[in-house]
Amino acid sequence: MDCLKLEILEKNDSLKVTFRAKTTAFLGDLDYYPFGMQMPGRNFNSSEYRFGAQGSEKDDEITGVTGSHFTTFFREFDTRIGRPWTPDPVFQAWQSPYTSMDNNPILYNDPLGDKIKGATEDDAKETKSQISQSLNVSPTDKIMSFFNTGDDNKTFNKIGRREFNKYINSEEAGFSDEQKALANSYMKSINDVKVVSVAFGQSIDAFKATGETTGEVTLRSQETKFMDTEGNLRTSTLTQRFVHEVAGEAYTAMQTGNLKTYENIIDNYKSKRLNPNSSPDFYKSNLQVIQAENLYNRMNGFLRSGLTGQPGDHGLLQKDMPKVGNIPSSYRSSW
Repeated sequence: MDCLKLEILEKNDSLKVTFRAKTTAFLGDLDYYPFGMQMPGRNFNSSEYRFGAQGSEKDDEITGVTGSHFTTFFREFDTRIGRPWTPDPVFQAWQSPYTSMDNNPILYNDPLGDKIKGATEDDAKETKSQISQSLNVSPTDKIMSFFNTGDDNKTFNKIGRREFNKYINSEEAGFSDEQKALANSYMKSINDVKVVSVAFGQSIDAFKATGETTGEVTLRSQETKFMDTEGNLRTSTLTQRFVHEVAGEAYTAMQTGNLKTYENIIDNYKSKRLNPNSSPDFYKSNLQVIQAENLYNRMNGFLRSGLTGQPGDHGLLQKDMPKVGNIPSSYRSSW
C-alpha cells in the first residue's frame, strides 16, 4: 500500500491503524472469538487491510465470508471451527495433528502454523542457554543448577537466596562483579511476584520477555543497531538482546509496577507537549536498562553508549556516558 503500518494493541488486540506521510486512514476495528472468527456486528475492516487474527493474512475469497479463513506460512486455517486444513508439520504424539495453538488460543498463538509461541519447554531450555551464555559459563557450571524448572518443565522454581548468594560470592565461582550482578538480576526476576516468562520465536525479532501482571516487552527488529562508547555502530546478538530485555527493560519496569511505564510516561508528556526525557523517572529507567545490558557487554570488551539520536538508543545524554558502565544498585546484592 506504499505506507507504513502501525498497530495499536488494545486489550482485545483489535484496533488497526495505518499512517502515511500526510494522511491517516482508519482501516479496521476487529473483535474476535478465541480462534479468530470475527464477531458479527462488532467489526469494521477496510478492503485495504488484508490481515486478521494474530496478524495472519485473510483468505476471504475461499468462502466469501470475511475472516472465515486465514493463511500462515505452513498451512491454512478455518477460524469458524478452530482447525487447520492440513496436519501440523511439527508432530506431537500427545495431541491431534489438526489442533492449533494447543487448543488454548487465549494463552498461545501460532503465527507460522508450526508450533505455538509462548512459554513452552523449548523456551525454558533456550532461556537456560541464554543465561549460561550471558554469564559466560558452561551449561553444566554449578551456577546453572540454581535455575531449575518445575514439574511442567517450563516454569522456573524460586531460588533460595542464601545458598545462591553464598555460591556467587565464593572463590569456587570466581565471578566478576558483572557476572554476580547479572546472576542476581536473573534470580530476582525468577523470584519476583510478577513473574518474567520468556518466549522465543523463529527469529530474534519474535523474542519477548513477558510479565504475568505487567504486560510485555518485545524486540522490534532483528537488525537492532546501537553505538558503543568508542563510536562504533554495532548489531545486537540474541544473547545481548536477552540481557537487555530481561535484566534491563523487564526487571526495571517490574520495579516500577508495570511494563508500560515507558509508554505511559511518553504518552503523558506528549499530551502536555513536553519532552519525555525531562521526566527524571523515565531518564533513570533508560540509564538502568543500558547499565544492565552493559553487564554482558563489558565481558565482551565493549560498552553501549545509549546516546540519543543513534539507532536503537535509550535516549541518554553525552554527559552520562561515564555512568553507562556502572552496576545498577538493585543488582549489587542477592538481597
